[in-house]
Amino acid sequence: MASTRRKPCRVLLVEDDTDHRDLILSKISRVPWFPVKVQWEALASKGISILKSERFDIVLLDLSLPDSRPEETLQAFADEFPTMPIVVLTSLADEELIENAISWGAQDFLDKSTVTSELMARSLRYAIKRKESLNHLRKQNEALRTFSHTVAHELRSPLQSVVTALHLIRESALPAGDNNTLSRLVELGIDSTTHLTNLVNELLAFAKYDGENFAKEPVELSPLVEDVIREVRAFHVMDDAEVIVEGEMPVVKGAALQLRQVLLNLVSNAFKYRDERPLKVTILAKLQKNGWLISIKDNGVGISEADLPKISNLFYRVSRDTEIPGTGIGLSFSKQIIERHGGYLDVESQLDEGSNFSFFLPG
Repeated sequence: MASTRRKPCRVLLVEDDTDHRDLILSKISRVPWFPVKVQWEALASKGISILKSERFDIVLLDLSLPDSRPEETLQAFADEFPTMPIVVLTSLADEELIENAISWGAQDFLDKSTVTSELMARSLRYAIKRKESLNHLRKQNEALRTFSHTVAHELRSPLQSVVTALHLIRESALPAGDNNTLSRLVELGIDSTTHLTNLVNELLAFAKYDGENFAKEPVELSPLVEDVIREVRAFHVMDDAEVIVEGEMPVVKGAALQLRQVLLNLVSNAFKYRDERPLKVTILAKLQKNGWLISIKDNGVGISEADLPKISNLFYRVSRDTEIPGTGIGLSFSKQIIERHGGYLDVESQLDEGSNFSFFLPG
């Protein structure tokens, strides 16, 4: 007869205080519902080292370790082992730190002074299940990203061929200045395929973007802003438009290429969504309590109150702007990038008066 005995749950306990270690071990030894096997380490570095060589089902992690600061401890484990469920053990009276533990990568936290065997068992079981669900979602997102990239990449080459062929037809096979039906159809084909090519290129950028894995490095915004202005000047009429950078741009932490894309999207939008008035675009950085607020303000067509909540939705375009070239991806992409940097994207706008797009980056 086959044995029905359950396989033990392997727990790595990382705790430097021996009294707290013994307390946790005593609670785990009486865990109901399933058998538990525990291995103990006193240092964060030792815990990370053993996780690289042995298999565990879950980590019980104290944040107050002698070789790591609390906010660095959890981040180190979560970054090194992104699929591993982690339950934080704490006796700290720091409510903000406890709340941050979830956003830093923990599935749950337990107060050492009040934990019971039943609570320990429930936390272990639910943390493992919760992490399994998150890992499954992550795999699905990765598969969807790969699929989107493949489809967009396969479309880009034939679309470019169609655009090139239509340009050749217009230049070599049609009389100059002719406005007959065939000429208008060729122009329509060029406009449509150009739009599709732009859409595919933005989908490629969107699909390639891996917001969960990028190194935050010091980024000087001044050269990025200058580069963006040069690019915008190359693609838009500047005779009656000016871009003003007020004050100095700061150095922030993030990914330079991604932040450049955000700036390019917002400044380009100011030029695309303008009216007949001379255009004025102002770029300004303001120091906030915990970071920097970067704003791009224009005196363009503005956005209606009804459209404001929807403009950052993927593919959403304001009905009055359907004749302006665009894909409805740029703002959604920018919002995702800024949120992955730990910030937020905001907009204030009044119809026919202009818009002020701003994004916050934590310091």
